[in-house]
Amino acid sequence: MALARRFGFSEAALGRIGAAVSNDDLPPGGPGLQRWMGALPEAAGDRYAVEAAEFFGVAEAIPVSSGTAALHAALVAVGVGPGDEVIV
Repeated sequence: MALARRFGFSEAALGRIGAAVSNDDLPPGGPGLQRWMGALPEAAGDRYAVEAAEFFGVAEAIPVSSGTAALHAALVAVGVGPGDEVIV
């Protein structure tokens, strides 16, 4: 939760995040999202995506394992393909 606080989540949002994610859910290997998502029952992983979508006010959210995976998913979602120019 320290990271969520650092990014300025409201107390209400922190409560929703805390309800969806608990240290008890984390595997012994640590809190890496990929390990965490793989260790949870499917319903808990789905709940995480639903909570994220509600928080950000979007129709769907897709948990990914890294920033690189998030960028890749975003580029694919908007139809960027071979030969397209992307300016950052």
